[in-house]
Formats: sequence, structure tokens, C-alpha cells
Amino acid sequence: FYVQSIRLCGMAVAGSLLGLQPIAVVFFVRCFFNERIRSSSLISAVIGLAGIILLSSAGSGESNFAGVLFGVLTALFLGLNFTYHLKYLPGETTAKLVFTQNLFQLPVLLPFLFIGKIQAEISSILPMMALGLICTCGAYYLIYEGSKKVNKQLIGILQLTENIVPVIIGVCFFHEHVTAMMYAGIGCVLLSVVWGLLGRDIASPQLTA
Repeated sequence: FYVQSIRLCGMAVAGSLLGLQPIAVVFFVRCFFNERIRSSSLISAVIGLAGIILLSSAGSGESNFAGVLFGVLTALFLGLNFTYHLKYLPGETTAKLVFTQNLFQLPVLLPFLFIGKIQAEISSILPMMALGLICTCGAYYLIYEGSKKVNKQLIGILQLTENIVPVIIGVCFFHEHVTAMMYAGIGCVLLSVVWGLLGRDIASPQLTA
């Protein structure tokens, strides 16, 4: 959904819609665990969303209904993905969760390999391996492991910091210029994280017990 959103309406709009993820996480936490939605969680989510919009404004793209829909679905499914396992698979190890997830999604994703023109090059194998092993498996391992140790409503808010990483990489490796608006976006994302951390004890009830 995220890739389709980027293709249809550009990185700017898709990145902004991804900022809805913390709100989706709070929604599913409410549905699965019947937790009261705390005002500090919503405030953090809104501040973070503002930061993502500011960061994404540096890109370009025109919104259309399909692209926006895919972007909203991306945030919705990420929110579901990062909370359902806490409800229905609480005893599973992190490694098993990551392995099983990738095992079952492979047959679903495989047909997409044959949609469109296949351009396989030797030089692209290592980058693809890095994307799969480090940026996907490694990232999900850290997310699942971390989600067991923090307050559930904070999961999406903490993940918003991933949007700062491309800015840092752009400056360090591609000599990109950071605008005042992007600095403001980074500040909002960091503020949303700090607000969420200071708003409650970050340790989960099960672990503090």
C-alpha cells in the first residue's frame, strides 16, 4: 500500500499519510485491550503528524483519491500489525513472529514479481538483500521486541522517529540542504516523542509487575 501511495501521489503526500500511524495504533489498542485513550497520546500523535507533514513538504507530488486511500490503508495496517500480536500472540518469541510473518507473506507477494517488466541486475542483488534482511527483518525484529517493553499507545509515536533518518542520510551522504521547515518537522517529531514519554511510565504493566 505504501509503495502504491508513493507511486500515485508522491513521497510528500504518502509520507504525510504515514504520520497517521500513531492514531491507528491508539485506535487498535483501544479495540484490543479496551484501554482508555489518553489525551497525552492524542496530543503526541497530532504533534508527530504535524512534524511528518512538515518533513514531507520538501517533496513533491499531487494527491489523488487512490493514492490517498493507499496511504491511509498503510497507516491503518501498520497500526494493526504492531498491536494485534500483543493481543493474540503474547507468548510468541520475537524471532518466531518475524519468521512466520515473512513466511506467510511470501506466497501473497510472489505474484507481484511477474506484474510488469522484470529488470533483474546482478548489481541490485546485494541492495535487495539488505532491504530484506536488515531494513525489513531487522526492523520488524526491533519493533516487535520494543513493543513488548513500552506502553502500547506509545508504539506508533516512537516509530515516527524513522522519518528523521532519511533527512540525516540525505545531509551526510547526498549533501542535501535542510530547510527551516524540515528543521521544524524534526522538532515536532522529537517533541511528540518527549511528550509521550513524559506523559506516562513507558514500562508496560506486565513488566513493572
